[in-house]
Amino acid sequence: MRSLLGVVSPLLLFVALVGTAVALLLVTPGRNLTDADEFAAATARAVVSSDGRAALANELTAEIAASTGLPEGAVAPVIGPAVDAAADEPLFAEGVEAGARASHRAVVAPDPSDTVAVSLDAVAAPLTARVAAIDPRLAGLLSAEGEFGTLTLAEGPPVRWIGRLGYAAGRPEAWTAAILLALGAGTAGLLVARRRASAATALGVGLLVVSAIPFAVAWLARPVAERLAGVSGQPALAGALASELLAVDATAPVVV
Repeated sequence: MRSLLGVVSPLLLFVALVGTAVALLLVTPGRNLTDADEFAAATARAVVSSDGRAALANELTAEIAASTGLPEGAVAPVIGPAVDAAADEPLFAEGVEAGARASHRAVVAPDPSDTVAVSLDAVAAPLTARVAAIDPRLAGLLSAEGEFGTLTLAEGPPVRWIGRLGYAAGRPEAWTAAILLALGAGTAGLLVARRRASAATALGVGLLVVSAIPFAVAWLARPVAERLAGVSGQPALAGALASELLAVDATAPVVV
């Protein structure tokens, strides 16, 4: 019997740690993916980052050059500074967030899209105003075109995998089940332990390790995303999006 308890107790404590890890990841950084508002805010932060601004400027330069017939060399010196100036305005971030909310419904779903893309129509007003301040003629051409198209932030199979995981993690019962599993297994593991003080110490050390998992995920997010996801020819933007979506709110790990 004692030998059996010697096996059961560590197993239950291990299950408790796994349940805690799952529950913790569902809260942070999971909420950034499962909650549409958090997803939109993280996406906006990625787009207004230096990588996001560069990708947006390149995308707009190519589209404007193709639609107007102007050479990219003549468009880029105007669009780059205009994007930098517009990205500092609250209206710009709000426009990106609006587009990201719509993208969230397509990406985090039972059958998700494999592309995270944001419509640029919502940021047309601040961008056109900034272009007009630099080159009124080009601004007139932009107004005639009407639409700015979309900016692709990330695409490929990893986006689909993460979307499915995000949808499953967003189910209310997922977090409840993980918490109940962690509490039940941890309590049972301590009760049946032959040496409860040692078991409690082991559980405490395990919880310290578990609390570091979200930080490890956040640290790995950018290099992994840059390697796996193609983004408008700029993997750096995929890394920026991943680092924002998988950013950690330190409150939950500290509680653990």
